[in-house]
Amino acid sequence: MSAPGVGPEPDPIGKYYRVEEIERLRLDRERRGEPPEPPDGQKLSFGAFFMVLLDKAVNFLIRAAQKGVRSAGTETARGTLLLMKAAFETMMREDRSQDAQFLKKLSHLWLEILEESIALQSKPLKRLIKDIESYPEDEEHTFGYYLDEFAGQNWLPFPYMELIKKLHRQHELDPASSLLTRWTRMIEELLNSR
Repeated sequence: MSAPGVGPEPDPIGKYYRVEEIERLRLDRERRGEPPEPPDGQKLSFGAFFMVLLDKAVNFLIRAAQKGVRSAGTETARGTLLLMKAAFETMMREDRSQDAQFLKKLSHLWLEILEESIALQSKPLKRLIKDIESYPEDEEHTFGYYLDEFAGQNWLPFPYMELIKKLHRQHELDPASSLLTRWTRMIEELLNSR
């Protein structure tokens, strides 16, 4: 036993308080989301109790809202990817290089995919984008460039139209290994992974 006023005070049972045990109990309460124990066995006032409940309710609502925003963004991205896949499938069947409405719609879909890729941070989606943006290699302007640049324009550049025609012809010659087939499969994998 220590001298009065020096060292830890004994508890009513005769054992010493252990700082480690008190700290462990405090951490357990925090992990379970329980409010801290009031000092010296005091009871929480109604105001303090109300504030604890309000804090829990606000945190619950914030988590629910964040989850809802993520799932809404995912559904929008899913719809856009389905439309892009359908456009690629149309390009497989038909030469749509002279269809101005189709080419503008394709370009608008591309911009939506770019916007959603920023929000979703999906590696497979970024691979698809990079693949489209880099076709064809060793050209001044790529397919991704034309898709990106001419979404809102009233005219269509001939090189963009030529790339659409080239993609269709490549698919006709070798459907199994065409870029349109590859991009469609990449989109299917993205859709199946969600």
